[in-house]
Amino acid sequence: MLEDLYGRSTQIMLKAREVLAKKAVAAPGQDAENCQADIFAEGLNREVQTMLGRIAELRGAARQSYAASAQEANTILDYLHHMRRTDQQVQSEAARRFGAATAQRISNR
Repeated sequence: MLEDLYGRSTQIMLKAREVLAKKAVAAPGQDAENCQADIFAEGLNREVQTMLGRIAELRGAARQSYAASAQEANTILDYLHHMRRTDQQVQSEAARRFGAATAQRISNR
């Protein structure tokens, strides 16, 4: 979800840069353009570039966070599988040595 947000933000910033670079032409029968975009375009372009850099940083941080969370979840699942196997081995060994009824009482099953 954050990845989508950062992707969309990047698209918006690139579109803003594209709009700044275009020179508008007045439609036929309309007054000529009188907006002096050069006055604010350089500063705005600098801000857009700064925002693009920040978006890239945040996107990278989100990816690292996702990867860390996935790794943590995998570690927990591996531990749970290990504990389940260990429990089954203990249950099996107890049943072999002392009988199934005793093994069930020992493990509260």
